[in-house]
Amino acid sequence: MKALIAACLLAGLSAPCSDACAGQPPLFHDSAALAPGDFDVRVAGAAHRSDGSWVTFGSRTDAQLTESLYLIARDAAGARLAVHALPSSAGHQQIAQSLVALDGGDVVAASLEFDDFAGPYRLFLTRLDGSLNPVWNVRLNLPQASFESARLKAPESAGGPIRVLGEVQYAIDGGFGNGDGLLATVDPADGSVLSARTIGTADQERTVDWQRAGDGSEVVLLETARRTSPVSLESGDALVRIDASGTIVASRLIGHPASAGIRARALNLLPHPDGGWVIAGRRTAFGPNFFYLQRVGADLAPAPTRTLVPFFNAIASAAHEGSVWLYGEANGEAMQTGTVLMRLDADLTLRSQRRYATDNASFPSGALALDGDRALLALGGNRSGDQILVFETAHLVDLEADGAGLVCDEAAYAGFATATDVPVEIAGWTPVLAARPDLAANPLPSLAEPLSAVAVGLCLIGEDAIFDDGFEAPLR
Repeated sequence: MKALIAACLLAGLSAPCSDACAGQPPLFHDSAALAPGDFDVRVAGAAHRSDGSWVTFGSRTDAQLTESLYLIARDAAGARLAVHALPSSAGHQQIAQSLVALDGGDVVAASLEFDDFAGPYRLFLTRLDGSLNPVWNVRLNLPQASFESARLKAPESAGGPIRVLGEVQYAIDGGFGNGDGLLATVDPADGSVLSARTIGTADQERTVDWQRAGDGSEVVLLETARRTSPVSLESGDALVRIDASGTIVASRLIGHPASAGIRARALNLLPHPDGGWVIAGRRTAFGPNFFYLQRVGADLAPAPTRTLVPFFNAIASAAHEGSVWLYGEANGEAMQTGTVLMRLDADLTLRSQRRYATDNASFPSGALALDGDRALLALGGNRSGDQILVFETAHLVDLEADGAGLVCDEAAYAGFATATDVPVEIAGWTPVLAARPDLAANPLPSLAEPLSAVAVGLCLIGEDAIFDDGFEAPLR
């Protein structure tokens, strides 16, 4: 079957498959420049919808350095269904944050909006239908506060609440102080706030992920940072378990190296097939960057060693079929470019790596979405030549493939190896959970405008499968 899919792909990347491929959605590659002269494209989220289609969400920066939102819907065969901008009703700058799919084909997007870099950032949630037209749009208001990040978690069941995670900072003496983690739920029917809490200490906390434990309690992952000197931050991965009554019943703070210039940032809390969780995150420094994976038990206690992937600039991570999948930038230290999808087993041992010859800058933006054994890899790409070209590229890959060329220039890769270090628990971390009844949703009109995206021909099928600018677009 994989050979037949590859043959269909070579015949035309998103052209209809022959009868030999019937019943198997074809894999695709698609790249789109959203507007001439764009300075940057940042992909913030991707989602698979119940009808088999895919949606990506991000923000683009135009030649005037104004940042605005966009969405692209693609069907299961890769053809673009809609490309829409979501302009600000007040003409403010917009930063894409997160995207989730609802039952029935709608999606909800979270974004931040601001008119002054030093002023407050406002949080917007927008529900869009299958054609990417707005259903509702709300601004979440919290008096004298700025929203510094936002992440959505899809409802656990049809019609259930959407969870809103992130960080809020409160106004202090004309500025904004250390942040607290945000835990809120909203009604998917109209965006109204159903519950709102913050969690934190006197230091800075940011809620980055949320999972339901087997006993019904909530497990929350926070990124923490406390300043230990004028040039140093002590970073940590904080875990909190909250029972059904809203009481914190357990908490842990797992530390990282605290030398100057090192900052750890937790990104995801992934379920482990044997119970407990895996914290996935990025450690940045003045020197090499690391991705890290820390297994923790059901009691939130960390395993004695932490797995590192040196030099890996992570884009996204996900748990699937007992494995952890990582998507990120190819190893620039090895003089390679492109993106890499790697799989680690339940023991966090690196089992496979596959490289895709995409064009991207250092610290690329992107997203990973799953549907069975298929994964959509989205990327904010760019290329320098006679002129800088920026675009969003997305390709659908088979997680079970063996590198047989299902996507142009897909190949096995050996650019990364893992290492380990020893986590240290930091004592005396006592978070406080506080209700925020003053968080309210203010309904606002929402605008959606079609974008005339231009196909970027990246894949040349011939003696070589290469990515370059100027070739004709793939057959459709």
